[in-house]
Amino acid sequence: MSSIFVLAGEASGDLLGGQLISSLKKESPSLKIWGVGGAKMRQEEFECLMPMEEFQVMGFREILFRPFSIISQFRTLRNQILERHPDIVVLIDYPGFNLRLAKSLRKKGFQGKIVQYVSPSVWVWGKGRIQTLANNHDLLLTILPFVPPLYSHTSLRTEYVGCPVIEDIQKYEQSPTPLTIHPHKKILGIFPGSRRAEIENNFALQLEVAKAIVRDVPNFHVAVSCSQPQYRKLIDEYVNKAQLGDNLTVVEGNETYPLMEACDIALAKSGTVTLELAMFRKPTAVVYQVDRFNRFVAKHVLRLNLTHVALTNLLAKRFIQPEFILEPFTKEELIGAVKGLAVDEGVRKKCLEGYEEVADMLGKKKASAEAAKAILSLIG
Repeated sequence: MSSIFVLAGEASGDLLGGQLISSLKKESPSLKIWGVGGAKMRQEEFECLMPMEEFQVMGFREILFRPFSIISQFRTLRNQILERHPDIVVLIDYPGFNLRLAKSLRKKGFQGKIVQYVSPSVWVWGKGRIQTLANNHDLLLTILPFVPPLYSHTSLRTEYVGCPVIEDIQKYEQSPTPLTIHPHKKILGIFPGSRRAEIENNFALQLEVAKAIVRDVPNFHVAVSCSQPQYRKLIDEYVNKAQLGDNLTVVEGNETYPLMEACDIALAKSGTVTLELAMFRKPTAVVYQVDRFNRFVAKHVLRLNLTHVALTNLLAKRFIQPEFILEPFTKEELIGAVKGLAVDEGVRKKCLEGYEEVADMLGKKKASAEAAKAILSLIG
């Protein structure tokens, strides 16, 4: 019986992993699939060695203060793979951990196939990771169409399998669940992120913007997405401090897409959510504050100098969604951008036209099915 190890270290990877496992089982029902995953993966026929929730690490500071825990997890998983020797190891996104795991497996003599599902942001972190992938992996599956050419000078097999966002939204649209938040007001949707550090770094500022919109733009209500139930208490703490009262509603994670469908404009952290909102055709401003330590590392140690960071803007190679990320900005500038999305039809039209262009670039491939076929092609 063929065996595949799958690892997802965060919520977005867990969603991809659940879809992938389902597609793998459809193609090859006898497959043994095991590894690390979250709730979506555990819903499938999947042997979970360790819950994904133990891997919620992001940012340089967290790595510095949790080194022993991370090293222990790393060694445990590596040794399990070496002992059980699966035919294929599939590592989903989460590059800081996964690239090191792949490299360590090769050093220890692992002879099975290694697949990276979702390319690291090599356009951000530089070309060193391209060669690291080429040296240790057999297949790279990308979910953004501009990625394969970045690896064309290597021998690494690289395939664009489609963007999972398209698949997710198509599935939702087959049986939508309309969300009525406030029937007589427009909705500002706020998407603070799925990890504690994202919420702690960005949500207070997002709420300040929300207060300004409610105060200055007539007929607006605020709806906040709480995508992970374990952070509901944290979300509520920030909401209570903001004192927006009846002008704000918190929406649970299983209603994220209904909220995207219902909102008129959005304020979101950087990441996949920006593409999701684009495919729902919602004018969106993107903010991703990092603390001073992480900003210092990014700007002065890694020397990042990027024109665009938000995925929608990266695809279009121009600013479709106003973004406020690594460069210093003021609260007033962010408020002004969100107000523009709310009241300026010219700004909204430009944003929506850009979304059509991005949708054409992404195409309509079913990512999980394409990824499953590519992975299974590695089994002789």
